[in-house]
Amino acid sequence: MYNSISGENPDPIVGSINRRDPSLARPNNLENHGAKSLKSQPMFSSTGRGLKLRQRQQTEWTADLAEASKICDELNRAKEGLEQERMNLVARNQTVETEIKRLELQVTEARQQIDAKDRQLETNQLDHQQLRQRVEQLEEENAEFRGRTEHEEPLKCPVCLEVYTSERRVVALFCSHMLCNLCHQRLTELDSSSLCPMCRGVEVTNCLSLF
Repeated sequence: MYNSISGENPDPIVGSINRRDPSLARPNNLENHGAKSLKSQPMFSSTGRGLKLRQRQQTEWTADLAEASKICDELNRAKEGLEQERMNLVARNQTVETEIKRLELQVTEARQQIDAKDRQLETNQLDHQQLRQRVEQLEEENAEFRGRTEHEEPLKCPVCLEVYTSERRVVALFCSHMLCNLCHQRLTELDSSSLCPMCRGVEVTNCLSLF
């Protein structure tokens, strides 16, 4: 109901709307409405206006509720999207951790293989060093032997006093004396029972051809 003395509407809904829209509020000064008095106005006029205001406010509330519901739906969809993205990140993280473990295992195996090859290389280097020392030792012995043989006279047949060659091969008798194959052939042709020309202890037929 409208308060004719204070000019305010006791209805909270109508009062709220009047405060938001001053054009809808009833004027405080009754003289601005002419000769008609506020008491002579019918009561249903204020009641009809209040119903319209309630309907208008209810429409606004409905629109606000629809907007809020729309925002909630968008937030729910965003939440679902974020949850799905989180699950994807967790699965990707597990895949990455598995790949890291596999790579670490490969690195460990590669390091073990490298260590084994390093040990094998050290062993080979030691063997190579020992072989090199042995070759150097043999080369020194060979050089010493060559130097010694260069100063010695070559072996000669005690019968013809010729140096042994590929054509004049050595023939060793069982008495340990040696002669060339040509002299041995002449002795056996002259007498098959010929004895060693140096010691006369063994027949020349009892022999061994060396080279």
